[in-house]
Amino acid sequence: MQLTACEIAGYRSLRAVRLPLGPVSVLLGENGAGKTNILNALEMLQAAATGSICRKLVDEGGLGRVLWAGRPTPGEGPAPTSVRLTAHFTNLRYTIEVGPAGKGDAALAGEPTVREETLTHTGVGAGGSGERVVMQREGAGVKLRNAKGERQHLKQHLSPNETALHAIRDAASYPELAYMRELLEGWRIYH
Repeated sequence: MQLTACEIAGYRSLRAVRLPLGPVSVLLGENGAGKTNILNALEMLQAAATGSICRKLVDEGGLGRVLWAGRPTPGEGPAPTSVRLTAHFTNLRYTIEVGPAGKGDAALAGEPTVREETLTHTGVGAGGSGERVVMQREGAGVKLRNAKGERQHLKQHLSPNETALHAIRDAASYPELAYMRELLEGWRIYH
């Protein structure tokens, strides 16, 4: 399945970017244009599949160092308080949002935590314009659909720094999660 686009919001110099992608994509531009930040954001998406996205953000200096810190222009609204990454594939879309720990989170102040995570099957229904949410994570709770399409609540609560994509390993019950994990883990990104 082909990666068709990537969305990056709140990460370093990228306030909100949608980047169409093909089978092989090459980024060209002047120094300081954001090419490295785009590649690093793609590596962050890959780290969501391996369960190390929060650790990767800490290794980059923590949220304070990676959150967009530009000057908003009129009409843009407030500055982002989280990093939001989305990978669009032919019939699947995966989104993750990582931000600072909230009240009640089992995390240190300033520690990056997974706020939201969504896997959506796109192009369903008559005309291919519908969507069906396969997995929705908000905080520690996860709602998902099994291989039969039945809605379920994950009985275990996830820790704030682990991703549902990595933690839920039952490929027979949740094949779309396993497939997305394999897709992201298989990326090759060259600087």
